[in-house]
Amino acid sequence: MADVKPLKLEFNSDGTPSGIAEFQSGDTLKSELVSFSSVLITGNLSATGSLSAGTPDPYLWFRSAADGTAAVSQYFGSGTGALTVNQSGFSDASSDVFTNGYVEIPQTGVYEIFAKIGGNVTTSPTTVSILIITTTGWGGTETTLALGTQVIRTNIDPHQAVCDYIGTFTAGTKVAIKFMADGSNTVKPERFASVSFKKIG
Repeated sequence: MADVKPLKLEFNSDGTPSGIAEFQSGDTLKSELVSFSSVLITGNLSATGSLSAGTPDPYLWFRSAADGTAAVSQYFGSGTGALTVNQSGFSDASSDVFTNGYVEIPQTGVYEIFAKIGGNVTTSPTTVSILIITTTGWGGTETTLALGTQVIRTNIDPHQAVCDYIGTFTAGTKVAIKFMADGSNTVKPERFASVSFKKIG
């Protein structure tokens, strides 16, 4: 079997391609992420080098370790239950979630938000809603971005309500997950409910 040498583009001094040539021993390949030297051995290109790792995009994932408190409406994580937080790049996000029940977006960009909360009720039937909202704080101005609903009965609870949203946020925007029941009914978030925020663009 004949040896096959890898090909490369050749460039003029002004950077325009001028032709195709075979790689030679000692040629170097470069890119923004990878830099390595090549050695030609019987037609095979072998290389050594290292990848450079960039800073990961911010994400925040948290879940409840205990049942929350029954209420007509509440921000998930606003002091109603112990939360486990796994975060990267969200400045002081855990204290915001524990104290205020919202996450302050750290960088302008596109975010994916996903919430999954199981609820217990004391009245059948109870319509339970889970909302992804922007807020100025509890009792302040709220704008609904996404909504999911479930009808729950006492003989089948807990039942999970799910809601997700992808959208652009400016740095500093407060985003909360609101969990609420219809009328004067109450709903209690079940342990192991989870919410995640991920910067995707």
